[in-house]
Amino acid sequence: MGEIEHHNSSSIGIVLFNGNFVSIDELLKRSDTAMYEAKAAGRNTLRFFDPAMQAALEKRVDMELQLRLALVQEQLRLYCQVQVDDERRVFGAEVLLRWQHPEHGLLSPKEFVSIAEDSGLIVSIGRWVLYNACLQLKSWEGRPGLDSMQLAVNVSARQFRHSDFVDEVLKILQTTGLIPACSSWS
Repeated sequence: MGEIEHHNSSSIGIVLFNGNFVSIDELLKRSDTAMYEAKAAGRNTLRFFDPAMQAALEKRVDMELQLRLALVQEQLRLYCQVQVDDERRVFGAEVLLRWQHPEHGLLSPKEFVSIAEDSGLIVSIGRWVLYNACLQLKSWEGRPGLDSMQLAVNVSARQFRHSDFVDEVLKILQTTGLIPACSSWS
């Protein structure tokens, strides 16, 4: 048999035990938190547990749960930022997503999109955005000055790579009654 060469790396989480009563389960939880922090730092490294790590992790988990509820409880909002041509004529708008959080007020995407990406929620949120953007375009049909408006929608790379993305877009167009020829996607 020939030789097989194998390379590996490790991410290590370390928790210091100072004699205060902490359960074994809590020690393992803390070392696990530190290990995931080491992985997030680029792997092949080590991190010592810091209570701030645990607090940040718990906050992130809580935000993910709240974001899941935001979809169900219709807390997401679309805003339109007007786009103008070189002669200052309005030709369209860019769709901007915001989260109307019941406790924290209006949140910008920078406060929740990374959580949505990491958790996979971005696909559901993206579907919601596309659907509601199409409803907006449909509501403008036949209204002078609005019927030729274009909406630019940002699509997550994760959503775009989803195997049924094109089918979802077609289904949204069909469900909303928006004519595909009137829709331009980029």
